[in-house]
Amino acid sequence: MKRFLTLLPAVLALALLFGACEESPTDSPVDGSLTATVGGTSFSATSSTVTARKAGGSIIVTGDSGNGVSISLTFAATTTGSVTGTAIYTAGPGADFTYAAPLAQVNVTKLDNATVEGTFSFTGVNSAGASKSVTNGSFSADFQ
Repeated sequence: MKRFLTLLPAVLALALLFGACEESPTDSPVDGSLTATVGGTSFSATSSTVTARKAGGSIIVTGDSGNGVSISLTFAATTTGSVTGTAIYTAGPGADFTYAAPLAQVNVTKLDNATVEGTFSFTGVNSAGASKSVTNGSFSADFQ
């Protein structure tokens, strides 16, 4: 638990860093998909909210279900294959609803200049120490 609490500020700092970026006119949503099972419940992002972008050697894939529930993955990949990244599952406003995972398993199945696709899983922990298991995750999005 102490190890997680030590890593939590770094994961949250990354989330704030990437989340603080201002959208440019070219950051318009495109159709994509991001689905998963979160604690036994199905999660499906609204297709128009699924985004993929490159930021300094990392790929960031994010999807929102339309009611403030979202999943965000950050990982480094230059080709297909398994990589380890970070992830955040947000179940609503406030720290108790944000589940950060410093180690997320991502399998990139397609990666080219236009598109990224793959599967993922992780277990996130919130500030109160509660955890959420995210399994059977998949994503497909065009880069913006």
